[in-house]
Amino acid sequence: MHNTRLINALVCLLSAFLLGMPVTGYSFPAQFGLSPDNSNEFVINTIHSAKKEILLNIYEFENESIARALIERLGAEVSIIMLIEGKPVNPITAGSKKIFSMIQAGMDAQKSAKSHIFMMTGEKNGGKRRFVFDHAKYLVLDSNRVYITSENFSKSGHPVAGTVGNRGWQTLLESPEFAKKLTDIFNSDINPSFGDIVDFKSLFHPDLESLRDDLGATQPHLNSTTGKGDVAQADLVTSPNSEKAVVDLIHSAQKNLEVEFMSLPSTWLVDNTQRKPSPFVDELVQRAKNGVDIKVLLNDEWVFASSVPPNHKPKANEITAQYLLDTTKCFAHPIVARIVDVKAVGITYIHNKGILVDGEKAFVSSINGTQNSVMNNREVGVILSSPDAASYYAKAFDSDWKNSPAIAAGGGACR
Repeated sequence: MHNTRLINALVCLLSAFLLGMPVTGYSFPAQFGLSPDNSNEFVINTIHSAKKEILLNIYEFENESIARALIERLGAEVSIIMLIEGKPVNPITAGSKKIFSMIQAGMDAQKSAKSHIFMMTGEKNGGKRRFVFDHAKYLVLDSNRVYITSENFSKSGHPVAGTVGNRGWQTLLESPEFAKKLTDIFNSDINPSFGDIVDFKSLFHPDLESLRDDLGATQPHLNSTTGKGDVAQADLVTSPNSEKAVVDLIHSAQKNLEVEFMSLPSTWLVDNTQRKPSPFVDELVQRAKNGVDIKVLLNDEWVFASSVPPNHKPKANEITAQYLLDTTKCFAHPIVARIVDVKAVGITYIHNKGILVDGEKAFVSSINGTQNSVMNNREVGVILSSPDAASYYAKAFDSDWKNSPAIAAGGGACR
């Protein structure tokens, strides 16, 4: 299929050249998805499409239906190499250990020397851990397709159809060139010579013979609401040190920006006592000053608390939203910021890390707006130059926005 598209593209380019027409770049096909709407179905169907090899990097994995899809591919002699985070913020759960053990059992039954589960953990044999967290979430399939998502393989990140889950974005790109870039990063990240990679079996010693295969069958939906379209260019963005790429993306906006983030603190730490404005927040203010219409929708961080105490201090996202409103209220195009109403939207919380620019670009990523995520974690995102992608995600953003309450700017003087 890819060869046919490539031949057609070359024919079009040659025809344009012979006729003296302007030559445009070659676009490649992509699909777009949403959590909680269709993410579980999307990733399972993507896994089922693999014929030879799957490379998988994931931070948290507790979704049994996704595990079953991987085990089925192992049974079809598809090689699977996984990189998982061994020390997430919350300790790796018994459910995760069981899922990894079941996948490991499938690998052992396959008897493929290539299929493997690598785990990023602490320092080993004098080595040094390269990332605070391996927080990326992606798959590379058959060296020609890449699935990138903001969501973990959890029950809320990729929820079973009909259940409530997080708000997040996903995309599937059909591009051998892009797949090669991410494959090179993956192969570097699983290199054990750094001293921060271990074999899953060596760490947890799962009793594979005693495990019972009770994960249940995968049930991907057939009535998909995923989007399809063309991507003119896909720019890979990775942490550590993703600051410039994200700031440049925000800076490129000429007309409008929509930002939907789980975490976007207004300041970053300089040292133990000093803080500086977040470069993302600072650039949003600069864009508003230059006449760009900006909407910022942030997660309600109180969803993680059992209750909201009276006279409570505002959390980081609330501080950022109020700062953006107050700082730009006297601009010709002030920033409008809101905190999501999860009940009205029908989600557990915003886990997204997405940006839309001028109806032309969409940023799908695992990169939060925190200093650690940008500077210290392994993260993966992609900037899609694609009106098709921007339009698809904009519809979800608009719905989330309209169902979340407005916040008034403060009454102080203009800054």
